[in-house]
Amino acid sequence: MAGPNTLTHNWGSAHSDNNWSSTPDDIEHNTTAIDLEFLDAHTETHEGLTTSFEEYVDHNEAPYISYDNYPDPLIQQSIPLQTIDLSLQQNYMSQRNLALNSNTRLLPLVGYQSLFAALHQDAKSLPEAETNKVCAGILLLSMLTGLPIKSLLISGYIGHPSIFGIYDKRAYIKHSLGITKRPISQTLTKQDYENHSDDIKIPLPLWLIDNLIACKLPVKADFIAYLADLRGSLGLSYLSVNRIETALHVVLSRYTPNCHAHIADIICRTAAPHAPAMYYSSHTSEELLAHYKSALSVFNSHSDFDLTYITPWHKYTVGSAFALKIGTVCDILNEMKYLTDQSSNDEEHFNRTSLFVWFVFCLLTGVRPNNGLGKMCDIDLDMGWLVINDKPVKKVQTDRLIPLCPTIVRLLIEYRDYLSDYETRHPSNQKISETIKNIGLGNDEALLKLLSASINHLKDIKRGDAYHMTKDIIDANPYWTRHFVRTQLEKRGVQPPLINTIIGHEKSRQEVLGRFSSCSKADIRRVAPIFEQMAEYLGLNIIEIKSYSKLSRIQRRHIGVDHANR
Repeated sequence: MAGPNTLTHNWGSAHSDNNWSSTPDDIEHNTTAIDLEFLDAHTETHEGLTTSFEEYVDHNEAPYISYDNYPDPLIQQSIPLQTIDLSLQQNYMSQRNLALNSNTRLLPLVGYQSLFAALHQDAKSLPEAETNKVCAGILLLSMLTGLPIKSLLISGYIGHPSIFGIYDKRAYIKHSLGITKRPISQTLTKQDYENHSDDIKIPLPLWLIDNLIACKLPVKADFIAYLADLRGSLGLSYLSVNRIETALHVVLSRYTPNCHAHIADIICRTAAPHAPAMYYSSHTSEELLAHYKSALSVFNSHSDFDLTYITPWHKYTVGSAFALKIGTVCDILNEMKYLTDQSSNDEEHFNRTSLFVWFVFCLLTGVRPNNGLGKMCDIDLDMGWLVINDKPVKKVQTDRLIPLCPTIVRLLIEYRDYLSDYETRHPSNQKISETIKNIGLGNDEALLKLLSASINHLKDIKRGDAYHMTKDIIDANPYWTRHFVRTQLEKRGVQPPLINTIIGHEKSRQEVLGRFSSCSKADIRRVAPIFEQMAEYLGLNIIEIKSYSKLSRIQRRHIGVDHANR
């Protein structure tokens, strides 16, 4: 039992109304101390290439949480949940991700619907002088947008032109995904990219915004009283500010037909480290608006909320600034193959062939284009599997599985034979022979190689090498390959959780080879035919890897003529 001096642990403790989030005994909004060192993304550096925000987010570590000041003396001796028992940790994760009825962090669907109806009724019908009308309006706006209530209570926030667009017949909030501005390319134009904007617009009921701008903002005590009344009248014992702020994301991800957490992350502005997939995707504005309207229809089941204010925006594509159209990628690969076949000597042909296969490998697996890709000990060409850990400087290793489609398996086998043929024609170079023998034996050696400047040994391909040696064909950071793969898998209907598994955007501790993985190897295997579809569209299924000695001068001349006549 609590003593007479024990603090109450709830968000409405008796502190200044201005210190909304600084209450030390506020369990719901309390944030644990975090060692920032473990939140830093560790990325490779390459000469002439800058690390974009998207890549930085893509390489973020899973947060490492340490506990410092506990919210309340009553729970200071409690052990953090994740250290008690693995079954409890797994249960917690399942509740969070699957929205089980036992999850007290969420409300049941009927609870969200009843809450929405009550807030709409109070915000619309109560007299202007009623404080509860304003409280209901702010809570309703938070449900409609996912905006934090402590922000909505800042004077001048509602209606601020940098956040709200308010016109005679339309109102909306606008946010930007924050993608890196696309650099000027010497080989690419605006028409080569999938997306031309990263603006997300969420329409708002004009009557609600007008009412809130005209009213006097309530204080924290008013919300405490109003929420207490709602808990009693609706029978929602778990009703809280946090559950209202997260309602839109929950309904979008759990209860909206054909929607999922990826769309919810985009609409609700989920923090980048928790939703890196946002920066590698592509959607139309109409698609996002349709999902949003569908979610409000779910909310509106027990209400008469008028949704006619939600009308289609001007259609535009939203998402990654670096995702190239598949036709452009097809042209790039054709140029690379043509340049390879036009090589003037054996060494030049070797390096160009290696770089061509390197790009194909990235495009048909979605791996992060970092250094030393594809260790032979991690590639199973017989079964068609790749085990990859493409965060090379990450402190905690997290391997994942990627299926290999028939085309990439064939090309890798042909490239391995290409290496053997090169060794046969250059038997005097002992270092090169030793490296190629290790590759043939399946040792811990990267398959894809470049000749060194002195041509006396083979080295791993670095992203900087790939960029500089193909800059005349594609003047873009090779990380574009990863953006391309993600958007193409989305276009072909692969479900976001499965894309996350293959791309490496899974949630912490849920990696496919991890302890709490919810994805099977059979699920991953089913993506191989999708990669094969991409290979066929790109014309890679008919391309062969030939050694320089087997490509005669007459053949190279014919290739040049055919290329000029295209």
